[in-house]
Amino acid sequence: MKKAGYKIAIISEDYEERIREISLQYPTFEEVLRELDSLQRSYPEISKLETLGSVNNYPIIAMKITDNPLIEEEEPEIRFTGCHHGNEKISTVICLYYIKRLLSEYYENPLINYLVNNREIWIL
Repeated sequence: MKKAGYKIAIISEDYEERIREISLQYPTFEEVLRELDSLQRSYPEISKLETLGSVNNYPIIAMKITDNPLIEEEEPEIRFTGCHHGNEKISTVICLYYIKRLLSEYYENPLINYLVNNREIWIL
């Protein structure tokens, strides 16, 4: 890489320690579950939590976001999957952010309102 003209800098001498530090910035599984439960309780008219199964005794949780979450409607379905692999923690945070945005902006953002009213959005 140096021959190609790239400048190289070591940002951490102990890679494994740096990974542990970064990991502490992400929510734990239990924190994510509490957050999802809180969001569903705050927006029951447009959300529903589902347990789809489990892997290694961990439940596979999905948030269904739509204008009628208790009814199966003939709407296009969209699925977003985070944390497909257990060590890809940022994908969980991205999905959690998207859930929060869809729910919190539903009444004020016309695009989000349209999406929620005309789609069945599943975020795992």
